[in-house]
Amino acid sequence: MSNFGLDYPDIVAPGLNSKLSDFQAAVGLGVLDRIDGFITRRNEIAQHYHERLRSLAAVRLAPPADWAPWQYYPLLLRTGTDVGRIIGSALENGLELKRGYYKPLHQSTYFSRYARGALPVSEDVAAHVVCLPVYSDMSIALADRVLDIFVPLLG
Repeated sequence: MSNFGLDYPDIVAPGLNSKLSDFQAAVGLGVLDRIDGFITRRNEIAQHYHERLRSLAAVRLAPPADWAPWQYYPLLLRTGTDVGRIIGSALENGLELKRGYYKPLHQSTYFSRYARGALPVSEDVAAHVVCLPVYSDMSIALADRVLDIFVPLLG
């Protein structure tokens, strides 16, 4: 229950985000005075990704935000794109991409009891979201390296 009700990658129960240990809380308090700088840098990386990717027909981008924590940078790939192939090829080249969703909520073990039928748009989005890495200390050069690996995989 402390990990969002996840039995990764499925949601199997109601859950909370209560994974923060006392040690992690102490570390968090120790850097709290620098949080604005961390978020600013993450916004710079997200904006850089956006600028480099916005002309590609193979992806739909999240709209730029004025101020967001950008835990990662989500992209919606074209319907029919082999997301598994892209993630596997990226990993072979040293880039770990994350899936946005493995299945939509209405197909998860816990929430499926509320489903009233297929939700094709949700299913398509869940199947085609990938996330690029974003770090508080990430350089523009590293973001460019991520894109140099990722973009050619789009075909």
